[in-house]
Amino acid sequence: MSKYVQQFRQLEITGLYILFFFLPFLKIPKSIGLGLFVLGAIGWRVLDKSVKWRKPDTFETLLILFAIVAAISTVLNWPFPKGANGLKDSLIIVAIGLIIYNHHYTDDQIKKLAWVFLAGTTIGLGFGYYEFYSGLNPYFEFPRMSVAETATISGIALAVAIGILLDSTSKFSHKEVAIAGTLAALFFCCLVFMGNRSGLLGFSVFFIFILILDIKSAKAHVILLLMATLIPLSIFLADEKFKSRIKHIISTKISINSDNMFSQNDAFRFKHWELSIAQYKYSDKKLFGVGPRNHPSIDIEELSRRSTSFHSEPFEKPHAHNMYLTKLSEEGLLGLTILILLLVFSLSKLYSHRKQNKDPQWLFIAGFGALVIPCIAGIFYAPYRREVAWVSILFIALFIHAQKKSKTINSASKTI
Repeated sequence: MSKYVQQFRQLEITGLYILFFFLPFLKIPKSIGLGLFVLGAIGWRVLDKSVKWRKPDTFETLLILFAIVAAISTVLNWPFPKGANGLKDSLIIVAIGLIIYNHHYTDDQIKKLAWVFLAGTTIGLGFGYYEFYSGLNPYFEFPRMSVAETATISGIALAVAIGILLDSTSKFSHKEVAIAGTLAALFFCCLVFMGNRSGLLGFSVFFIFILILDIKSAKAHVILLLMATLIPLSIFLADEKFKSRIKHIISTKISINSDNMFSQNDAFRFKHWELSIAQYKYSDKKLFGVGPRNHPSIDIEELSRRSTSFHSEPFEKPHAHNMYLTKLSEEGLLGLTILILLLVFSLSKLYSHRKQNKDPQWLFIAGFGALVIPCIAGIFYAPYRREVAWVSILFIALFIHAQKKSKTINSASKTI
């Protein structure tokens, strides 16, 4: 291996560390890290003559189609506000997925990446706590992110920490397990304090499945007991500022005796959903949608005239408050289909791995959390883009790569 190939490989992993350390709290270093990561990944592959291009497999094909549909949707709707940004978002997701899936990192480097991400999440929550408690921000969230995005990323970080706690194959030290346990408790308390229902629901679904899969694990029972203790303890220790957010978790109200059956927040969310469904139903852009990040351009007045079921005054609509409906309106039926196929394929890989490997592995648990938490939380808010999608595709691709590598090694050993 030439000196330049080694240098570009080091640049790639360094950029990856920078990206996922600063991801929760600083924009410029995060962008620098992303640039170094992509530059390093492309650089060493161009210089290394042993690298041979091959036909993409299913996971790579789905990622490539993810980008192609976004590009076609952009071209068909050009020009429109944030047109370049929408396409860039999709290309970054695909770049991270493809590079990580084809990585050459050591096990120690992957573990270090997990710790870097956990450290960055901790610092990001520290920034969020300061801004919320000092009155600079009405919500407990990462800088420049919504509370739903913060809860989703924190939930994935919590899944990574739980993976380290439950792991029985990677030989984490007692010190690392103790740190992971401390961070898991911290992240869970922060999830409760945020008062974001979608993030908590996503994590709850993930954790219920982990308990089912590891029903005999004493560690899983201890974690469950810890979380059951932390919920009332968090509520008891919270001051009025945090209690107002905690109350939001149970703010959904359904009354059959009222003209307005749902709470204001839920009624507003359903209004967004109705808009997206009507947009697809009455639009002539069913296949490729209105363009990535172009959901705000939907003409509500025009749609109300054309629709027999949707009628509304104009309102602010950055997205559909549902990642699947956002994808449907922005990139059409093809965009939504590719997204669902990508998620289902990833789930099938997780399922097949679990059938063959009963011992808890941290990458499996992290990958499972990175898939399930955004998929469930996304039903109620965050679109699958930017930081949420970056973290999700990172751990999904890391897991699928590890599974593919394990199968290759097992096949080789059987041949021998």
